[in-house]
Amino acid sequence: MMLDDVLHKLNDILDEIVSNRSEYVTDPQRDMKRKRKLPMRQMLERILLMGGGTLHNELLDFPSDSDLPPSTPAFVQQRDKLKIEAFETIFRNTSEIIRNPISYDGYRLIAVDGSDIHIPLNKNDTETFCIGTNGQKPYNLMHLNATYDILNNTYLDVILQGCHEINETDAFSTFADRSSPEKTLYIADRNYESYNCMAHCIANGRDFLTRAKDSNERSIKGGLELPDTDEFDIDITLKLTRKNSKETRDLFRLKNEYRWIPSTSRFDYLSKTKHKEEAEFFTLPFRIVRFRLNGDSYEIVLTSLDRNLFPSDKLREIYALRWGIETSFRTLKYSAGMLAFHSRKPKFVRQEIYARLAMYNLTAAAMSCISIDTSQKKKHRYKINNAAALHICRKLFSGIFSVEMSARELARSVSVIRDNRSYKRINSRKIVFEFMYRVA
Repeated sequence: MMLDDVLHKLNDILDEIVSNRSEYVTDPQRDMKRKRKLPMRQMLERILLMGGGTLHNELLDFPSDSDLPPSTPAFVQQRDKLKIEAFETIFRNTSEIIRNPISYDGYRLIAVDGSDIHIPLNKNDTETFCIGTNGQKPYNLMHLNATYDILNNTYLDVILQGCHEINETDAFSTFADRSSPEKTLYIADRNYESYNCMAHCIANGRDFLTRAKDSNERSIKGGLELPDTDEFDIDITLKLTRKNSKETRDLFRLKNEYRWIPSTSRFDYLSKTKHKEEAEFFTLPFRIVRFRLNGDSYEIVLTSLDRNLFPSDKLREIYALRWGIETSFRTLKYSAGMLAFHSRKPKFVRQEIYARLAMYNLTAAAMSCISIDTSQKKKHRYKINNAAALHICRKLFSGIFSVEMSARELARSVSVIRDNRSYKRINSRKIVFEFMYRVA
């Protein structure tokens, strides 16, 4: 894949949306029909390529055919005519932009995780508005649930939830249900330790590798009879049922074979049974593996992978790759500008979220086209710097840089790869970059 292929793909995506204008505008009879200073194609490009500056400065930076750039009110009026679905479509089309994606033993490694997005304060947006407690100021919060192709640095699917409806396990189940029919391994953290998530993967022919709680409280491990050893690798086949009668209670004594799922717990493959109905069972096979990390720390994972092909050492290696989605969230927020919104209006905020995701994917595709010079022996290995690549790709897609210049600049914008570095994770308060505090 060449860099100009990425540019052509973006142009094809935008042309397709413009040609189907009526599906992506609020009023198909009127919106975006007349020739204006800000036609539909240019509006899509401008929102897609926005950075972290003020809206006025963003309009000044974008190339324009006229002598004067469009005014801020004119831009806002035009973008209000575009549906969120226009930018969601751009994102969906960029999720598979990389040809022949890299795989791991035939599997696409898909990390599943969520991240909070602080958006501009808007008390009228009831889905995201939260009243601060213990002296905290009110704020608006949206939760981004995402699947991320670790080896190809691409976001594949997202679900946006308001702060009052955050449910990561339900989002995981939805991802498994609507994923493409290819060999996929979902990798998830402890938040996704759930019988329902595992069942959705099995029902859809997907594999999973989920970190589990190592304690016995409110965990899958706590309900099983496991060896009293530091490390183990056990096959478990549970028959799950909602029936809690004298007949089934005797079965529940076999902790590694039967499990009762109460009616208050979400499990989509068992219906609520009445008193006189026979027990309904769902068979859930998985491995539970405990292995050593660095020093005296241990980790427990639940997986559907075959032991002969994926022993515990390989599971540890694969799970370590999950950290890629954490670093991608950082790039998405601070380099791609997902914390620097240009409006308080919920519709516009969602437009920009999908635009940032699409821009991230396009940049990842552009980076995959560039080969770093390894002809000379160097002390370190290098990779293209994400922040620099995003800036260069904005120049490329806006027509400021040529393909040749962009390729040259991407190859020069490298940073050192420092392996085996680990730092204590610091939880810090993340805030939106308010409009008055943008870089002028």
